[in-house]
Amino acid sequence: MERKIRTHYAIGVEVAGLENPDINGLAESFQVTSHTLRRFRLFARLYKRADLEKLCKLRRPNGLPLQWGHVNYLLTGKDRQRRDALQTLAAKQDWTAPMLHAAIRGDRQAVKSHGRKMARPTSAVVGMRQLVAEGETWLRRLDVVLGVVQPEDVAERDDEYKETIALSVGLMKRMREKLRDAMNVLSR
Repeated sequence: MERKIRTHYAIGVEVAGLENPDINGLAESFQVTSHTLRRFRLFARLYKRADLEKLCKLRRPNGLPLQWGHVNYLLTGKDRQRRDALQTLAAKQDWTAPMLHAAIRGDRQAVKSHGRKMARPTSAVVGMRQLVAEGETWLRRLDVVLGVVQPEDVAERDDEYKETIALSVGLMKRMREKLRDAMNVLSR
């Protein structure tokens, strides 16, 4: 996996160094699509050599490095610090590439990678009751989490902690907006 990332980077550096490259011809010679070759080039442009080394040193709990799928999603952001924080989180928390993509989009719901598709409620009342029941579960979980967080645990307040707080706040804001919209619809 690491070798593949380094190979993609090397190809990207080579292509990025060319003036007016024939992307289609080069893609054919490297046996990749022109889209993939452009991604390699973007990788080389966004990641300096030191960034590549830092990325390749990251290990997931199973001891393996991040995969090209992770890198491909990391290329969607131009902010180096956010990209660095997200790749570190992805490695520490053993995120799959789709989980990383969801975090980048700020869509933590998509991080859930199991379970059945949500069934459409039989009525608005049934749907709202489901929301209340699931909301109560969420509030109980929040109480449990807050019971673990202690103000003196300053050591945990690293980038991972800050990123998780930011994701949680973003989720709460989206929930508040959706609830406001629902209240407007239901109060008509």
